Parts: sequence; structure tokens; C-alpha cells
Amino acid sequence: MEAGERYVRRPRLIELNLLPEEYRPHPWRRVIYVSLIALILAGAGMLYPLYMWTATNEGYAAQAEAAITLKQQQIASILANPQVTGLLSAIAQAEKELADYTMYSLLYPTWSDKLQTIRDMVPPGITIEEVSQDGYLIAVRGTATADNVLVDYGRALDDTDLFSLISFSFTEGTGAVIFEFTLELASGGGG
Repeated sequence: MEAGERYVRRPRLIELNLLPEEYRPHPWRRVIYVSLIALILAGAGMLYPLYMWTATNEGYAAQAEAAITLKQQQIASILANPQVTGLLSAIAQAEKELADYTMYSLLYPTWSDKLQTIRDMVPPGITIEEVSQDGYLIAVRGTATADNVLVDYGRALDDTDLFSLISFSFTEGTGAVIFEFTLELASGGGG
């Protein structure tokens, strides 16, 4: 030591329990602070992919909107063409006529379908002698070789979506059963 220097003695260790709580060292606080800072930085870093995804989608949306606008302009220019306007009016007229035909066909049934169905469903053992029509009623008269064949034929006609069986009568003759079915066309004319 030199002449003018004073010897400074190192202080002894401080008893930490004597210090107030706010001055005592807390080793876990540093860990918590560092973890909190890392968590904040990680959260901020996770926003970057979200931002990139949003920006990319906005770019795609802008491209799609531009394409839609272009197509709408093309459609408008096509619709302005007088030839196309004439074709569109012809299509509208054809759709109207088709709707009228559909309504007509529902109101007035095509009898050929109904008569063909009556004829096609005749099982062996049944002979149709007469088919008559009055409004929406159809009368089928004929002969059958047995009762069970006649009942099966009546049920088959009733099971179609074209008719509903209103009445059924038969009389047993010599060697044959004489029958008459009265059928009503299903609602809407069946077709």
C-alpha cells in the first residue's frame, strides 16, 4: 500500500433475512420475466404467418373479383347483341309453351298410356271385352276363368299410380266369371 491510501476493508456478508421483502433477491422472478418476454415474442412471431395467410388470401380474392368483373363485362356485351336477344326471347317463348303443355297434359290425360296399361296388365285367364270412358272414369268389362285371377288383376290395376279402383262387380256364369271394374284416374289425370 502506498502512503496516502487508505485500507478499505471488505464488508462482511449481509444477513438477507434482515432485509425488507422488497430488497431481498428473488431468483424465480428473473425466470418468470424471461419466460414472459419469450412468450410475448413468440406470440408476436406467430402473428406473422397469420398476416401472410391473410395477405395471400386477399390477393387471391382480388384476382377472383377481377375475373368476375371481366366475365360480367363479357356477358353484358354478349347480351347487348341483337341476335342473342332474339334467341333469348325465343327461349323464353319455348319455356312458356312447355309450361303450357305441361299444364295441359296434367289437366287432360293421354288415354293411350292408360289403355296400354290396362291391356299390358291382363294376366292369363282374363279376357277384356270392353273398355269405356266417361270423364275421369274408365269401365273395364270382361270374363275371367277364376275368381282369384280376377282379384289379382283388380289389385294390380289399383296398385298402379294411374288409377284408383272405385267399384268391382262380378257374376259367375257358366264356366266363366263376368266382371266389371270401374277405375278413376289418379289425381292430376295420372299423366
